[in-house]
Amino acid sequence: MDSKFSIVNAVKRTPLVHGELPAPYIMWGNIPARKRMSGARPPVHPRIIGVGATLLIGAFATDVAYAQSDLFQWENFSIWLITAGLALAAVAAVALVFDAARHRIAAIDWARFCGFTGAVLLSILNAFVHSRDAYTAVVPQGVILSGIVTAILLALGWWRGWSVGLAPSFPPEGK
Repeated sequence: MDSKFSIVNAVKRTPLVHGELPAPYIMWGNIPARKRMSGARPPVHPRIIGVGATLLIGAFATDVAYAQSDLFQWENFSIWLITAGLALAAVAAVALVFDAARHRIAAIDWARFCGFTGAVLLSILNAFVHSRDAYTAVVPQGVILSGIVTAILLALGWWRGWSVGLAPSFPPEGK
């Protein structure tokens, strides 16, 4: 086999130098992996948003369970999930600022940002609704708010994942 080879421009290997093993040079589209890995790393905020969104979606499931069973522990689970989801939303906001400062995202997708912010604001309102006593803490306003938040988060997650940032563009090699 030749010391240089290419498979549909997907993998390129450097020639042998003084008997060393060839080092892989992987291309992702038109972006070399070494350049990508040495420069920008993937943003952190999508992972945090994903976990927080899961908690807020779980709050809708526990609200529905409470509405159907009247077992008060489901209401406790709901407020715990909402509180944890809001705490992770705050951490995700800090991570978004960090990602923007480190140039891990090129720009903020303001439509998605507004969608996630709307879900957080509705969840804050939902936390206040859940702070009431007895059955009215969840039914009907709490279930409705949790359902709206769940619909927003599922639509945003289905649309393009959990990232609020646009991917940075890399200049072509040699420029």
